[in-house]
Amino acid sequence: MHSVLGFLTMLITLAAALIAANVYGFIFDHSLHEKLGIAMCVLAAVVGIGGMATSFIKFKKSGDWDTKSRLQMSRVHGIFAYLIIIFS
Repeated sequence: MHSVLGFLTMLITLAAALIAANVYGFIFDHSLHEKLGIAMCVLAAVVGIGGMATSFIKFKKSGDWDTKSRLQMSRVHGIFAYLIIIFS
């Protein structure tokens, strides 16, 4: 369920960014709001992709990755996501 909701959140964030950019005609006024909006859009995509990579590695059960490495990736994904929530 976490993977599905994370993927949907990433898609909705990217769709909202594209809709907003189309409504305003891709006019960039270099305001703080714009800079933070672009940063949050990119960071949301990075967290989504990182989460999918973590899930893939976790469920693939590859012999190259031990449990400690998988747990570290999950922890980094979680911390990064909470930082985005705090800063957005």
